[in-house]
Formats: sequence, C-alpha cells, structure tokens
Amino acid sequence: MLGLRNNLKKSIRIETTAGIESYTVNTYINYKVLHEYFNLNGISCLINEKPTNYLCNYAYYKVLQRNKKAIFIHVPKLKNIKDVDKLIDLIMKSPLAYN
Repeated sequence: MLGLRNNLKKSIRIETTAGIESYTVNTYINYKVLHEYFNLNGISCLINEKPTNYLCNYAYYKVLQRNKKAIFIHVPKLKNIKDVDKLIDLIMKSPLAYN
C-alpha cells in the first residue's frame, strides 16, 4: 500500500503498525529488509512504528486485520522525489513485491 505524506521531504517511510483507539496490528512483513533495500538503492527510507490518526492508518489497519502480510509506505509529494521513475521501479522490483 502507498500513501502520500505531506510532511515528508525527501524520504519514504515504512509503516509497521496500524491502530484504532487502543487496538494495534503489526505487519508480518520483514520491513527491515525493505528498509535496507531502499537505502542501499539510493532512496532514503525511514521506519515508523507508531500509528497516526489519519485515513491511511485506518485503511492499513483494516487490511492488516485480514492479511498481516501487508506493508504501507508513505511517500513525499512527487515534486520532492529526485527520481520518481527509480522509486517506482524499486517498489515494483522490491524483494517483497510478490510475496
């Protein structure tokens, strides 16, 4: 899953957890592998383990309730990404893309 995060400037952010009220759900995806993959390929990548209160969090929460082998990546505005085509290519070819 992908979502836009306006406050990100040049990094993408992997969300590991989604939550509603006091209920949280974590992904089963090995996000550390994904984090390393992006950073090694020149895309600055952060990890966030704290759910937000926005629509993306709600959608991610609902997906994780049904399938814990899901991941959510927030991206900055496209104008802030130096090489959009590279980012798209890396996402499509990521080691987790078809698992």
